Amino acid sequence: MKPPLWIAAALFLIATLSNSHARWATEKEAQYVIEKRTADYTIRKDGTHRIESSDVYRIQTDQARNALGTLQLQYNEAAESFEILEAATLNDGQRLDVPRSQIVDKPVSNNRQGFDQMRQYTIAFPEVRVGSKLIIK
Repeated sequence: MKPPLWIAAALFLIATLSNSHARWATEKEAQYVIEKRTADYTIRKDGTHRIESSDVYRIQTDQARNALGTLQLQYNEAAESFEILEAATLNDGQRLDVPRSQIVDKPVSNNRQGFDQMRQYTIAFPEVRVGSKLIIK
């Protein structure tokens, strides 16, 4: 008599999964490092609120340079307002501000039905390379 299929599948999973060793990437292995992240919350008496956040990313690989060099941030226009206050690249202490012409806010096209009016900011940071720091507020 053959054992049930689920027993064979369970034994196979136990045998193969027992050898896996997952771990977090070290800082040296990461594509980028978030060096600083802040968020200031202002909550008004009427329940509305404002969040002002800022991030500093350190680029560590070409993959991160490609992925974050042109950063895309989405927001729901029907539920929130969103504004880029500051964006810059730091290279060896030299600050290169992102020109306003390189910060674009436009609707996101999608085929989903509903009431969400999604928009997306695209920010093209200048002269991004491995070692650059990207600042966004």
